[in-house]
Amino acid sequence: MAKGREFSGKPPRSKMRKYIRLIAVFLQSQERQIRLF
Repeated sequence: MAKGREFSGKPPRSKMRKYIRLIAVFLQSQERQIRLF
């Protein structure tokens, strides 16, 4: 399991930052779509 390997050691902050950025971009894209509609 990939999740098991990731949580086995200390979670790298770089990955956390990448996920946060992806979520932020996704939220912005949703807001733009809602505004278009």
